[in-house]
Amino acid sequence: MLVWHAQELPSSCVAACVRMVFEGLGVPVAEAQVRRLIGHTRLGVSLAVTRRKLSNAGAVVQQHGDWSLDDLRDSLRAGYCPIVGVERHVLGYSRAFHAIVLVEITSTAISVLDPLDGPELRHYGEAAFVSAWEMAGREVLVTHLTRQGQKRCRIAGMKAQAIADLYSDYLLASFGATTATGLSELLEG
Repeated sequence: MLVWHAQELPSSCVAACVRMVFEGLGVPVAEAQVRRLIGHTRLGVSLAVTRRKLSNAGAVVQQHGDWSLDDLRDSLRAGYCPIVGVERHVLGYSRAFHAIVLVEITSTAISVLDPLDGPELRHYGEAAFVSAWEMAGREVLVTHLTRQGQKRCRIAGMKAQAIADLYSDYLLASFGATTATGLSELLEG
């Protein structure tokens, strides 16, 4: 289930959207961690760079620039929450490229979570949404985490002592007490 989060910086819409999607996948993460992971700058970050950085971190990510509304609908039916780029002024806001999370497409509306304008779902007519999406290059980012990516995300959020405990458990299981004793001496001085 997706939970709305406000973007923490004026240019961090992509990071806030990634945060919402990851939390929907069961991986709670702070926006600041996402910003560092995806290489956010004061001007923001593109969906293309985000795809590359998330892939490097273990997520399975697809970026598309040629999808139709039917492709978005199919993605939602398959259980994904696509992050789409839009030009905001077409949707009644000031002019800016922006990222939002697609939640539902019905015959009457496209429903999204907007990290700049929430926490309620925003509903747009098909023509307005498609126009805003086309003006932003029809960009779509679809992600899910592999088991390895989930482990990396969990480890990234762990404190140093928890990582040391996990590592010592691994050493004991893999190499026996001798190696774990060496780790203990290293940690305790």
